[in-house]
Amino acid sequence: MTTVEVRTQVSLYDLLNGVAQLDTPELERFVAQVLALRAKRLAPSLPKQEAELLLKINQRWPVETQHRYDELAAKQRAETLMASEQQELFGLIDQSE
Repeated sequence: MTTVEVRTQVSLYDLLNGVAQLDTPELERFVAQVLALRAKRLAPSLPKQEAELLLKINQRWPVETQHRYDELAAKQRAETLMASEQQELFGLIDQSE
């Protein structure tokens, strides 16, 4: 686990610089924890099951899935998407919804 030095009082700029030092897996865990904190603050009275659902909704795709989606979306914009790729893109869109 990477450690980041934080003073008692830290500016947002310094905090972001510290976060920038995290490697990708640690950054993903940090983001998930920040989203959980945000969800708790926005809806502190939600039932646990509903709060967990909101966290799941706000989760990002794995990096590989996001790259594939970006690739397929770019091909669609360039009008070079094959039929099988179009089905894959629609599947990813359905998955995200």
